[in-house]
This record gives sequence, C-alpha cells and structure tokens, in this order.
Amino acid sequence: MNQKEKDWVIRIQMMALQSDRPEIDDYYYQNFIERRLREGRLASGSSKPQRLITPTKPNLENRKYVPVQFSNSLGKLTTSSVYNPRQIIDIIQSSNQDEDQTTSEGPDTRQALSKRLVVYKTIEKAYEIIVLMEELQTQIEMCPPNASARQSFGNNLDSKTRMMLEVLDMHDDKQFDLHDDPIFQVMKIRKGKKLIARCLHFLPQTHAITVVQSIFSHLAILIKRDAKDGVLHELYSPISDVLTSLNSSTFLQLSSLLSTFAITAAVKDQVGVSIVCKLLYEGSLLFDSGQAVGIEHWQKFVSDVSDIMVAVANPKEGSRHARPTTPSPLLENFPYQVFEVLSRHPTEKHTSEKIKSSVQQLISSTSFEAQ
Repeated sequence: MNQKEKDWVIRIQMMALQSDRPEIDDYYYQNFIERRLREGRLASGSSKPQRLITPTKPNLENRKYVPVQFSNSLGKLTTSSVYNPRQIIDIIQSSNQDEDQTTSEGPDTRQALSKRLVVYKTIEKAYEIIVLMEELQTQIEMCPPNASARQSFGNNLDSKTRMMLEVLDMHDDKQFDLHDDPIFQVMKIRKGKKLIARCLHFLPQTHAITVVQSIFSHLAILIKRDAKDGVLHELYSPISDVLTSLNSSTFLQLSSLLSTFAITAAVKDQVGVSIVCKLLYEGSLLFDSGQAVGIEHWQKFVSDVSDIMVAVANPKEGSRHARPTTPSPLLENFPYQVFEVLSRHPTEKHTSEKIKSSVQQLISSTSFEAQ
C-alpha cells in the first residue's frame, strides 16, 4: 500500500471518529471503549476517554452532488474524493438527442435487445447440456462393450440429446425455414458457433442436416462475421462428417443453397474454400459414376464453381478486388482428385487447363497429396 492509499484509509477512519452516529459508524471501537470503562482499565480522573483531535467535518446535508458531464460522452466522468467516491460509469442519454426519434426507435431497440437476450439464454442452457453430453460420451467410451452401465449411459445421452433439440428449437416436425432460423440466430454469436461445433456430431442425421442447411444458407454472412470471431474453422470437421453421410438427393439440396455470392465469398476464405473442396470431392464420388439421379444439377453446380474460381483467381484489370491469398484447405492430405473434378467439367467460357490453373492459384497444391 503506497502513501496515498494509506492517507485515504486514515481519512476515512477519521471521518468515523467524527460521526454523528458513533454507535453505528464506529461500532467496534465504541464497544471496546465501553468495555474498558466497565473494567476500569482506562486512566483515572475522567470517566470518558479523551476525544481525538480530528479535522472538522463539513456539513454536507444541504449540498447536492452533481457529477461533471461532457456532451456526447459515454458516461459520467467525475473526480473522486473521500466524501464523493468515483461513481461507476453508467451510460446516459445524450441531452441533444431528438426526443421524437427516441420515442419512435425505442420499442424496436428494446425488441431487438430482448431477442438477443433470449438467444444468450438459449446458448447458456445449451452449454449446460453439452457439458453433460460430453461427459456421458466419455463414460460410454470407457465402459466395456457388453457392460450394463453402457446402455444406461446411452439412454441418458439420448435424453440429453432430446433436451438439446428442444432448447435449440429443433423439433422433429419442424422443417427448415430460411426466414425463421433459430440456428442462425445462435451462430451470430461467437459462443454460439462454438456450441454448434461441439454438439453437431451428437445430433440425429436429420437435425444435423438442418444445421448444415442453416450454415450453407448464411455462409457469406458467417464468413464475414468470422473475420472478428475466428472460430468458424471449428465447424469444418463436423460439417465434413455430415457431407460424407449424404445421399445424392440430399447432397444436391444442400449444394443448391450455396448462392453465387456465397461461393464467391467462400473461395476467398480458408474455411469456405475447404467446404467447397469437400463438396466437390464428395460430389464426385456420388455423381461421376453417371448413374446417380440429378447428375445434370451436379454438373451445373460444378460449372458455376469453376466460373467463380476463374473469376476470383483472374480479376479483370481495374477491378477493386485484388486476387486473394487463400490459405490451404483445413483437411490435411486432402485428396488430389479435387483438382481434377473441375477440370473434368469444362464450361463454355473456360477450358479445362484454364480452370485447373485458376484452382491451383487459389489453393496451394503442396497441401494436397494423392491417396
């Protein structure tokens, strides 16, 4: 404690000595003095102890403290003293704000704040459940295959999964709705994206597909927000697991959710380009045999991706968008066949060699190894 802090404490203690209510403000010292008087241990000649000489306490009863305020400032900036300690900064409304505008915007602002608080509460409830789910998963993995406790843990895990679906508003009879998407509301928040990444592999396949639908529908927005959050890469692995388990019709449904704008944003981003590469690779396994239903839609998707990658890798002269330096996809030892997928489907605008060279400019080939 430095000298300034010591002086501060001493002055506060001296104020207690000059209190008008010593039996309350200086309770312990007054009781100590009374006990000494009863025991006769104080000096004789006076029934009361000598009062200490302290600074005169100013009369503050008629004084109204008004903190210093500055226009257009965040809060109340004050100077502190013994009698008026510094107040915690609290946000106040600007005095020159239009009252009519405040009245008109108030309900909308309160409604938006209320919705955001609901999302925060949803995330907190879901985190309480996901911690229990992960503990149960660990206990299941530690149990012998035929142990009775394993089945008990499994039933408990199924119960927690249903609770998670209820908290996230993902009911069995509810279809994906772009305009009423609770998953996207959760993923607007950094902590919500981490939550979805942790719980995605626990969800049944139909609900996991619904989550991926939400991600693909808002991929461009999520990529833009992730520039500050930096957690979208944690979703790549669970998304890849979902894509690997899809049939051809569901795969086409998911790929159709990626608009031209979303693909353009994706190929400029590490996570986005990794998802696009995973889509191309898994799609080639499903459709390149020529027997799957919907191969025409698949070929159109590949052609669209080819045109976008060529446009991004070779910007026109005078374009405001410089060529991006996209990092390599996240998945280590990504199959080299992903380069061949686009070159096998030349478009009317670009040849196979042009497409392949553009892809190689966007994605470093050193991170890809043939299996």
